[in-house]
Amino acid sequence: MVQLNQINSFLISTKNLNETLDCQLFFWANDVDAHVNFRSKLLNFDSVASNYFEALILIRLELEKLDHYILCNGSRVDAYPSRMGRQMNMARKIYLNQYGKAATLKDLVDIFAVAPRNFVSSVSEQHLYHLKWLESTK
Repeated sequence: MVQLNQINSFLISTKNLNETLDCQLFFWANDVDAHVNFRSKLLNFDSVASNYFEALILIRLELEKLDHYILCNGSRVDAYPSRMGRQMNMARKIYLNQYGKAATLKDLVDIFAVAPRNFVSSVSEQHLYHLKWLESTK
């Protein structure tokens, strides 16, 4: 049986971070796929991917078109899952990375936990940070 998880009263924000809107995120997984559902009064997006991080990215890309950003750890510029985490826990836990420092277990956070506005970024900004972080740890 698949358990549906819900996070109530989640916030999305515009890029300039001046306004926020209430929304809900629902997420669940089966043996193969991770599902994320985003709901607000005006918007509803569903995504399915091999893990929660990739499913959240699909939702984030749709919201970015409207200049909206989900205020959760999965949207942080410095957050990224490990390969093993993607396979073992469907990327429910992700690392908060710092340039020049290898990630440790202390750096693991829940992908859906609330994140400070000043750390939230676009998908492309997050990917670029990850590539620079990888270079910085060599």
